[in-house]
Amino acid sequence: MVRSFIVAFVLMATACGAPSKQNKTIIGSETQDEIPKEETETNTIIIMSEIPDGAVTGNFNLDASPFYAAVDLVDTENETTTIAFEDGALAQITIPEAIGASLSSVRFNGFDQDILLVNSVYKDPIFRKYYLYILKGGEWQPVVDGFILHVENISGDMVPIKVDPSNSNRMVRSYSVFDMDPESETKYSWILKEEVVDVLNR
Repeated sequence: MVRSFIVAFVLMATACGAPSKQNKTIIGSETQDEIPKEETETNTIIIMSEIPDGAVTGNFNLDASPFYAAVDLVDTENETTTIAFEDGALAQITIPEAIGASLSSVRFNGFDQDILLVNSVYKDPIFRKYYLYILKGGEWQPVVDGFILHVENISGDMVPIKVDPSNSNRMVRSYSVFDMDPESETKYSWILKEEVVDVLNR
């Protein structure tokens, strides 16, 4: 009888005192309720309202509200950088021979809308290649051809291109020239010069 009492006591202790593993193995409403409220709210904020780091906002489309552009993907293997937009209806821009980029929104005299300036890290990282894009008819069009500057010729947030004051259908842009310099430690230097180019799209 004592033995039966001990067995019964052990069975009761096991049933009442051992932690239940049901919530760890069954997926149901009880398990879903265990998701921390803070985590759910954070995920919602990220999806709905957070602007990506490095994004720029501009009046790129006169027929719509301002929206942002952001670097979406850097593919170092294929040396391409992809730019995406808050307006998901717009096609992405893929920059070739680029392993990263920074973006700016600029406005030039003679242009009715903001222009997207892309400062891309060229495949040879001592250079930066610049692109200017304007949104026309729902598509991003180049304002001028891409152009390259050596990092020695870049300072701060410089915009290395401007409208030609003598001809609004042209732009003046900077470019780098390699020059032998016997007096310098490296025996060479990079000189910043300017050239005039036609506006391709306005």
